[in-house]
Amino acid sequence: MSAEMIMMIPAIRRRRGRAFAREGDAARDRQDWTRAATAYRNAMQLIPERTDLWLQYGHALKETGNLIDAELAYRRALSAEPFNAGAHLHLGHVLKMLKRHEEAACAYQRAYLLAPSWQPPQIELSQYNVDYNNLVTLPAK
Repeated sequence: MSAEMIMMIPAIRRRRGRAFAREGDAARDRQDWTRAATAYRNAMQLIPERTDLWLQYGHALKETGNLIDAELAYRRALSAEPFNAGAHLHLGHVLKMLKRHEEAACAYQRAYLLAPSWQPPQIELSQYNVDYNNLVTLPAK
């Protein structure tokens, strides 16, 4: 294999990955969550550095009810972009659905701290009472 052909491989991988991402976006827009998850998974295998795809993959998994894998996808996105308020917010949603309220409140708090003027984390945090001295969170009464 020539050096030129080896150099083209990353470009081909990115192009194929973008095609899968577009397929995932189209399936997402149709709310075909299973196909969206499959397409985003295929895209991430080719272009794993695309944090936005990990988030979309997490969304699709969440919509199919696969909450554990959705949590893992959001955490993978956060490992690459720890200051992504949206990723913290969506992780919080999954944790809340899993009834892991203390972790959910922490994720919402991180989202709020990263984007204090953004309403969604504020709305979610209003559902929790937080004792910052003991770092304990409880569902609001």
